[in-house]
Amino acid sequence: MVNVQTKLFFSIASNPGIFGSHLYNKAFKELGINAIYKPLKLEPNIQLGELVALIHQFFKKIGVCGVSVSMPFKKLAYLAVRPGDEVTDEIKIANTIVIKDNNCLSYNTDCVGFEKSCENMLNKSKNALIFGSGSVANSISYILKKRNIDFFMTKDSENLVNRGIDLLINATPVGMDGFEDNVFSKKIVKDYKFVFDVVVNKETNLIRLAREQNKEWVLGWQMSKYQLMEQFKLYTGQEYPEALMNVGLKELGYE
Repeated sequence: MVNVQTKLFFSIASNPGIFGSHLYNKAFKELGINAIYKPLKLEPNIQLGELVALIHQFFKKIGVCGVSVSMPFKKLAYLAVRPGDEVTDEIKIANTIVIKDNNCLSYNTDCVGFEKSCENMLNKSKNALIFGSGSVANSISYILKKRNIDFFMTKDSENLVNRGIDLLINATPVGMDGFEDNVFSKKIVKDYKFVFDVVVNKETNLIRLAREQNKEWVLGWQMSKYQLMEQFKLYTGQEYPEALMNVGLKELGYE
């Protein structure tokens, strides 16, 4: 039952979905945490000053405890809220804001999500190509540098044809609902050993091509699973039970 003690958590995105709200509210209910999680839609052209006001003058005043940040606001979130650790300060991208005792701190859990979901591929990759140059690409590149995996980033699809590279990473919205995939082809995918797609769909064209060619692949929702579990711990101080997470993912149609 929602009451005056109920903790409030929001997500902000230009195109919010139900992924986070379903998994968070399921965990709150099952673990007996008096909290609710609500996605909010923001206009994509919001300015830094407007985001600062939203967080520091509105969210803090109404008692919000945490804010999950999705595209295209992750860079702005880092600029609006001081980082809570050295990793976030180095990446300069934030997807998590924790509000406690009237203080705000920002964190990056995307890097954790990428590393955990792609652990096996990263262990076997000597080099990688990142298609994209936005916030998620920065988080991914941090992990590649940490693991001494050579990589380069490109925004030009003509550079995707393999030149002896192990791991292909899509860090763009290509393949997301509303974004037509006219980039990836069988020719592009055929010479990579491993494929990762950041898009949180049940399957994208890129992953379909990888599956059909018997590549090892990881979908974006798998990264989102682990970043959310890390985020949940920052918000609540509790672990998100993986068995409960897997049930929630199955309810959403992810296997």
